Amino acid sequence: MDFIKKCFEEEPGIFTECLQGVGFSVEHASQFLPGVTSFIIESTQKTGAFQTITCLLSGDQRQVSKIIDVEVIAKSSAINVEQVITGLHAIASVLLQVYSKKSKNLVKTNSSFPVLKRAS
Repeated sequence: MDFIKKCFEEEPGIFTECLQGVGFSVEHASQFLPGVTSFIIESTQKTGAFQTITCLLSGDQRQVSKIIDVEVIAKSSAINVEQVITGLHAIASVLLQVYSKKSKNLVKTNSSFPVLKRAS
């Protein structure tokens, strides 16, 4: 989904900060983000942004593993699976905040359009 990709492109620092907040070093966050970003984007294209975010927020390894290959991410990032789940949860929290904000803005924008009256 373009929305998710755009979030990662426009605000890379916010994701590094959120990962640092859950114990990642700047180096680990830098190694983790590029790979996990592509997995999240791929998942959103298959299941939708809200469903992916909801699953990642669950923090349940079995649930998350159904949509994202946490083992591959762990190996490529040189961290354990639990850290991957924690990192994905942190990223999902940020994505949910951005998603909610964008949704509210979209609703606000759409509600400002005049309603067309039906011709009798």
